[in-house]
Amino acid sequence: MLDLHKRLSAAKSDPNRGDDESYIVDLVGKVIAVSIQTVEIVNGLAKLEAWVEDRQLKDSYRRLYSEGSEFIKSEDFHSKLTSKKLKLKPKNANIAGLQIADLVAYPSRREVLIERGFVTPKSYDFSDKITEILTEKYLKNPKSGEIWGWGKKLLP
Repeated sequence: MLDLHKRLSAAKSDPNRGDDESYIVDLVGKVIAVSIQTVEIVNGLAKLEAWVEDRQLKDSYRRLYSEGSEFIKSEDFHSKLTSKKLKLKPKNANIAGLQIADLVAYPSRREVLIERGFVTPKSYDFSDKITEILTEKYLKNPKSGEIWGWGKKLLP
């Protein structure tokens, strides 16, 4: 072990290079460039994920509009909706109504997915409070008081 330590200690560990005085500066510049490219790639993946989610949402809307669901006929959608196509605004539009819709939609979606066993329940104070408020507002079966299938539905 001591012999290995002596051999390693004898090795030149100076990061500077006599033949290239700007080596360290260039190396730091390359590390920064790779870091910036990594951030750009991650941001691009987030945009791609948002695009995929948008595509799925538009496909679901189109399917509901044209075929209906087990609960609502397509004609009912036609009579209530103004367009065959779902028009989405980008998140960076920062529209107040969309922000409010997100505040309600995500906790509601999470609750349905938990109830159906698609995600593991975790407690989030804000989300739990939204869920509690929504539960009071859901349409209920007039005979049984059941919410599922009346005020809560899991659509494809």
